[in-house]
Amino acid sequence: MQTMVSGRSLAGTFLSGCILCAAPAGRTVIHFRRIAEPREGAFTMLVPDGWLTQGGVFRVDPGKAGGAGNSVAAKVDFTIMRDAAGTVMVRTLPDRSYKDMRNSPAAAMFPPGSNYNGMVVSPPMDAMAFLTGVLFRNVRPRAQGVQILARVPLPEVARSYDQVCRRMGLPADYRNNAALVLVAYQEGDIRYKEVMYTDVQMMLAGTWCTKDSYMARAPFAEFERTCPIFRVMQESVRLDPAWVGRELHSQTARAKTIANVQQEVQRLDAEIVQHRQTTNATINEQVQMLLHDQAKEIDPHTGRQMVIPANQGSVFYGRNGDALLVDDPEWDPARDPRFAGGDYQKSRKGP
Repeated sequence: MQTMVSGRSLAGTFLSGCILCAAPAGRTVIHFRRIAEPREGAFTMLVPDGWLTQGGVFRVDPGKAGGAGNSVAAKVDFTIMRDAAGTVMVRTLPDRSYKDMRNSPAAAMFPPGSNYNGMVVSPPMDAMAFLTGVLFRNVRPRAQGVQILARVPLPEVARSYDQVCRRMGLPADYRNNAALVLVAYQEGDIRYKEVMYTDVQMMLAGTWCTKDSYMARAPFAEFERTCPIFRVMQESVRLDPAWVGRELHSQTARAKTIANVQQEVQRLDAEIVQHRQTTNATINEQVQMLLHDQAKEIDPHTGRQMVIPANQGSVFYGRNGDALLVDDPEWDPARDPRFAGGDYQKSRKGP
């Protein structure tokens, strides 16, 4: 069964995938601790106590990648898992740039699947095609019995990306297509349900890229109960302003080096591509900041806005930056000996 659902906002991208979930039942208290991205401190986020993390910020060496096409901006590949097997997990995947060579004089030299300046050669595809035909197959090669439960086009999300491009002074050729897909599949002895999201951005001279891709899964019967946990994690990300400033500054320096390298490779249209790709890295940072500014509830300690939809559990924030997700409206952390000293206060409704 395939279902088409429309998205409503950039901030609601991940939430759209969980609209299909029921509200949690019974009394469950999930304790979240704020952690820092381990490699460069690029961001902090709330993670359930006792869960495992893997990966973080990394950089592509153009010498090893066969070119500089994916080397301008820092990339993030970060996974959070309930257990070492990744039975319940959410993964943020790195942005990737691709090259469409069909209209290039050198097309015969670069067939699909080959490497052009560090980018995989591929005709462009929309977000849904990328999620189902590339991302899922690459990340879940052992999946069996795959069912697509929902295909969710997100035209308003794409328009939000487009607006950021226009504000950055990029030409109308920069176009975005965003989507979310919900799948079910068997991996080993476990039947899973997983939500996937990406934005595909078409740039200039045949270059296109994926942005802000992520996947979140749980065993099929647990997925509904796990969605609120995914939401709290996703909406708690805070970029470190100092890291963002250093990164944007270094991207400028790397872009100059890349332009020199590109002149030595082939004098096609890649110089323009690299220039636009450098600018696109800035867009990525802006989109992330916009995403976390659009929210419906407020941390009473910090005043920070978060997206925690109604009827999906209550969130209590502690003075130390931790958080609690609870599905019992009568529960009070002050009366629970595990959390009584944490000064936990319930989030209040935002504007």
